[in-house]
Amino acid sequence: MLWTKIVLALAGFALCFAEMLIPGFGIFGIAGVLCLTASVIMVGMEFGIGAFFAMTAGIIVLFAITIFFLKKSGLSGRVILQDRQNAEALAEDFSDLEGKCGIAETTLRPFGTAEIEGKRYDVCSIDGFMEPGQNVQVVQVKKSRIEVRLKK
Repeated sequence: MLWTKIVLALAGFALCFAEMLIPGFGIFGIAGVLCLTASVIMVGMEFGIGAFFAMTAGIIVLFAITIFFLKKSGLSGRVILQDRQNAEALAEDFSDLEGKCGIAETTLRPFGTAEIEGKRYDVCSIDGFMEPGQNVQVVQVKKSRIEVRLKK
């Protein structure tokens, strides 16, 4: 009977590891945690509280060793996203658009898309609701927010 508990624990560990490698909804992780929990409870019920704590500690140590070897082997670079984004790299300078004219491509309520000088931009209407196809003019640019109004 002990082998079934060990196999259940190893299956739970493998499912938790699969959750780290396979992006999804957490089904593998949930199933893994349920398998681990069931095996620990079954060991505790059959062999007592000491075995319960020993198996719990063993599972924690096994996870720690796995994480240590993942970092050492370089496999963690495939599992953990290493790239960082900074706000300065993402921010574009749209100040040269001030005063330019374009056409609303989508409904501006007040946000939408407008084509200005052949390029599409996310814009904000300061005149409120605007229909697609209306002529717009860039009034102001605040950081990456392009404010437009109906062209008169």
